[in-house]
Amino acid sequence: EVTPKLFARDVQARLHISESRFAFQVMEGSLGGGPMRGELVFLHEGADVTARTRFKLADADAAELLPGGMISGRVTLETLDDGIEATGKTPLALIGKLQGRGRITLSKGQLARFDPTALAAAMRAVDAGMPIDMSKVKGLVETALANGTLAIRRAEAGISVEAGQVRVLSNPTLGSPDVDLALVGLVNLPDAAVNVQATLSASLGASADQWPHITLALKGPIDAPERTI
Repeated sequence: EVTPKLFARDVQARLHISESRFAFQVMEGSLGGGPMRGELVFLHEGADVTARTRFKLADADAAELLPGGMISGRVTLETLDDGIEATGKTPLALIGKLQGRGRITLSKGQLARFDPTALAAAMRAVDAGMPIDMSKVKGLVETALANGTLAIRRAEAGISVEAGQVRVLSNPTLGSPDVDLALVGLVNLPDAAVNVQATLSASLGASADQWPHITLALKGPIDAPERTI
């Protein structure tokens, strides 16, 4: 059991134990339906413990890995360079000092409740005579967004981990050439909280520097963030 809803299966691993070292090395296994390999090492140095991890998870089910049902598709996740590392005296201190780099790739994905036609629906309503009132426009956009999903052919993002915070920045390749999406995300590991902004824009006949756009913000606990348009 990795989390209450996520399980690693068919794991074959080696365990190394000595006076100053504890290492768990996974040779085979699956997580979210995708093959995984990696290692987790703890080194005892005086009063401190150093934790170090390197891993790769390939072609996993995004809906199984990520809570909330907002994203579907296939995910590959891996650490880069020497992996992710931290030194501290307690588990919370270790999480708060994590440092490292990684990469995440989403393919054949969908973003739920983010229908790209919402922009066109809002503009049609205004053209038809709806007053340009922020609360009315926002309500219309929220309803239109929830009517469909946004297809993501491929999204690749670098991950940087610093002081226990995970930062992600991506500009995915979408299923439509006249729609664009920019993602900026921050995950605070000690607090299990997220702060994500997704900006959806569409041409709708405008010049490239004047595309109308919608920004969706997700902020709060990682399993139930508040959604703001």
